[in-house]
Amino acid sequence: MDDQSLVGKVALVTGASRGVGRGIARGLGEAGATVYVTGRTTVEGSAPSRLPGTVQRTAQQVTALGGTGIAAPLDASDDDQIAGLIDRIAAEQGRLDVLVNSAWGGYERFTDGSDFNPGPFWEQPLSLWDSMHRVGVRAHYVTSALAAPLMIRSGPGLIVSLSSFAGQVFVPPVPYGVAHAAIDRLARDMAEDLRPYKITSISLYPGLVLTEGVLSDRTLARGRGSRRHVRTHR
Repeated sequence: MDDQSLVGKVALVTGASRGVGRGIARGLGEAGATVYVTGRTTVEGSAPSRLPGTVQRTAQQVTALGGTGIAAPLDASDDDQIAGLIDRIAAEQGRLDVLVNSAWGGYERFTDGSDFNPGPFWEQPLSLWDSMHRVGVRAHYVTSALAAPLMIRSGPGLIVSLSSFAGQVFVPPVPYGVAHAAIDRLARDMAEDLRPYKITSISLYPGLVLTEGVLSDRTLARGRGSRRHVRTHR
């Protein structure tokens, strides 16, 4: 067993039906971890974003790469579903070593046939704020809060919250940058409370990744991509 092996470790990756969440789940599987994969999509092609990928497919890939993938369909905006999953992990595994918060909302407008609007924040739908802060920031917080007691009982661990350079510089739309700045602060402040228990909390900037969403983005595909609407992950 090499130093990079995660054999015997248990991980939870939210928002892993596709995108960077799926990639991280696969990477944990390559290292031998048991990975619980969450997401809403259970039937190929049924995602609100119209993008490919399911939690079952990601779990299968984790297993094929050498780990143990376990599909756990849920809605990241539903606290009771998240709590139920943590209880399930505790009952089935007795431990949780790694949590990756990758659930995210607000990207459906890129793939649902809507015309892209690069205008100022007052021209954006108010629902965009709710999507990015409920399924993004709040889901990260709730999942971390519910998982923390189990992780503390398990020993040293790691919480990764996916974020973006948008948390530090202006990247429209306004709700996008504000949400990522909040995720960065969330990760940093959680680290203070978790430090005595040897649980590390960080925010991770994947940068521009050619996820299913980016590849399907009509505007980017036509060569008109710009920093005003680049999507970094998920």
